[in-house]
Amino acid sequence: MDTKAELQGELLKSASFGGPSWVPRVQSHCQELKSEVFWSPCGVSQEWAPLRSVLLTWPQDSLATDNLDAALLLRRVDVQRMRRQTEQLAAFYEAQGIRVYLYRPTTVAPPNLIFMRDTFFMTPKGACVGRMGGQARAGEERFVAEALAANGVAIVRSIIGTGCFEGADALWVSDKKVLVAGGFRTNREGMQQLSAMLAEMGVAMETVTLPRGTQHLLGAVNFVNPHTAVVRAELLTTELALWLEKNGITVIAMLPNEELVHKRAMNFVTLRPNSIVMPSDCPLTRKIYEQHGIECFEADVSEYIHAGGALGCLTGIVERSTQDRGAT
Repeated sequence: MDTKAELQGELLKSASFGGPSWVPRVQSHCQELKSEVFWSPCGVSQEWAPLRSVLLTWPQDSLATDNLDAALLLRRVDVQRMRRQTEQLAAFYEAQGIRVYLYRPTTVAPPNLIFMRDTFFMTPKGACVGRMGGQARAGEERFVAEALAANGVAIVRSIIGTGCFEGADALWVSDKKVLVAGGFRTNREGMQQLSAMLAEMGVAMETVTLPRGTQHLLGAVNFVNPHTAVVRAELLTTELALWLEKNGITVIAMLPNEELVHKRAMNFVTLRPNSIVMPSDCPLTRKIYEQHGIECFEADVSEYIHAGGALGCLTGIVERSTQDRGAT
């Protein structure tokens, strides 16, 4: 009969107990990201770099409600029409050579989950899952974590505690600087947690405060290249104007009109430097963009506009091509 010592000796020979066949993990997280063995390609450090992959959500039946304020909707939504618009947008991105991850929740999801840009913020090392600022969107974090993980996208941090942070309140100004706006959706503790995460990556975070009633920073500022941003003139506070000037950003100031306010003409996605996809049926705004040398594509997102957002809101940015994932 084997003695206790002999049994222990046999265990120590197995890889499970650190035996000769045990192989330690030696690659860093960033090295594994680059190898793309375990993770799907991901990472962002510039808002204008060529877009490589996005995350969209299939519109849920929960959008078909008459209780508009409870669901944060502006008008009633035709869910079937929105789904057709989702399919058309996915096809557009794919035709541009952009990979589309289309998330279809397997359980009933909150209606505003369609606005993926709000739910996470992509860094060069993976996604930071936000914590939504309003009770109507509480719990979306679980769904976006599932969506990212199911598609092999690394998650590096989640906002916790009483912190609130929505991804559309943060913009990459350079690979070493992020601009974040505090407001009614992103609070001080959320910003502190984000700042600590970015500091670990060698990235500085600078902050501005947005005027009351502004949904997100992305609704006030949208970059089209490293030195140019489209800005809503009525939201251009002295603080924000000084910050843009200090950072050498040329402003294309857009005055409020029907296209800007009700058709979300500034709620676009930058495909690559000086090339965007914008909401359709905004000819005056498109003309202004083109006069500034911006190539414009259009997509019908009218049902999303009824829900309170447009292209910039519904498109979760997973990868842009010039990100620097670092060496460690």
